Amino acid sequence: EDEAAARAARLVSEAYANGTAAPYMGIRMKCMEAGVRDRGIRTTDVFLSGLMAAGGLPEGLVLTLPKVTYPEQVAAFVQLLEAFEKAHGLDAGRIGFEIQIETSQSILAADGTAAVARMIDAARGRATGLHYGTFD
Repeated sequence: EDEAAARAARLVSEAYANGTAAPYMGIRMKCMEAGVRDRGIRTTDVFLSGLMAAGGLPEGLVLTLPKVTYPEQVAAFVQLLEAFEKAHGLDAGRIGFEIQIETSQSILAADGTAAVARMIDAARGRATGLHYGTFD
């Protein structure tokens, strides 16, 4: 998947450079579940690093964090983005993301509270949208 992420970064950068980009472009990486978390982190890093190498992050950048089931997954993704911003000298909070909700426990927690609200809070101002429903 490294090559696919690098290619996606090149294509997005080229589209913005030549004026053919859609208003919003980006990727949906692997989720933050334990079994695929490392792959999701690596894909995010390769993609964002590729954009930086090509001139920086475009204004219409959209990242989608899929299959979120717990606020802690959102908080972990925020930590990843904070580290990337710091390492690349970007303003704090520069990178936002959409949260993809696919399971009932993502909407209503076991204790009866609104899990989605806790996910939005965990995003610390970075949540740019919510997707409800499955995409795969």
